[in-house]
Amino acid sequence: MIVKKAHQLGIKSITTSLLDYYKHVEQRALKRRIEFRFLKPNKHSDQQEMIETVQRIRNVTDAYQVGVKSCCEKYPHSKGFTKQGSWVDGNYLNKLFGPGAPNQPDAGQRKKFGCGCT
Repeated sequence: MIVKKAHQLGIKSITTSLLDYYKHVEQRALKRRIEFRFLKPNKHSDQQEMIETVQRIRNVTDAYQVGVKSCCEKYPHSKGFTKQGSWVDGNYLNKLFGPGAPNQPDAGQRKKFGCGCT
């Protein structure tokens, strides 16, 4: 439903990310009796699950001609299932609203994990 609506609105691309492990998120979730299963990017079975998840997303987005980008998902990006993306894209913000947003990589982000935020 989300991708269909995005297509109807003329949105050409979406950015997604799989759940990344943060200790404080896990601790807060456990206090609320919420349990996550975090995928490990270097574990073969988890890599396969990442690709299967992204492929299910791609099946829908491809049907509506909406591209998929990923932020902090180096493995699916390196295998060609997504394009490099960012949640905060200064170049795109400048295109939409005029100059003012930084377009240099954000040094505080996890670039080695595939973060493209500026």
